Amino acid sequence: MKNAISVEEKLARILLMEDDLTLSYQLSLNLKKAGHTVQTCSSASAAQEELMLADFDLLITDVIVKVSGQAVPDGGIGLISWVRRQEKHCKMPIIAITGTTKFPGMEHILSTARQIGADIGMEKPIDIEYLFEKIDFLAPSTSKA
Repeated sequence: MKNAISVEEKLARILLMEDDLTLSYQLSLNLKKAGHTVQTCSSASAAQEELMLADFDLLITDVIVKVSGQAVPDGGIGLISWVRRQEKHCKMPIIAITGTTKFPGMEHILSTARQIGADIGMEKPIDIEYLFEKIDFLAPSTSKA
């Protein structure tokens, strides 16, 4: 886990779209402990609203959003596609996450997410150190002048 953050270090402003509230809380807590600023939401439509109101350095998005155990169209695939079509956000790094690759017919969902614009795909459960490594790669911290 990342240690104390230098006051001079500027870390990423992250938008986290995750429908599993427990996982969202855990990821958010770990990211904040590492010094990142995190805004959470549980659907693509809520993430789109956040992106229209504020600037972010990175998007972490669940690929499949479920309501009452059923996948709904308000998920990460649509969000990734929407972000890539927005002039303001089209170059923002995106990490797609999912726990569905183990299900029949879903083995290639992360490659689909990458094909439509995600920079990196990760399977759940998320290895937090690996996530930190990828965040540092996609949205590197900079020191103040």
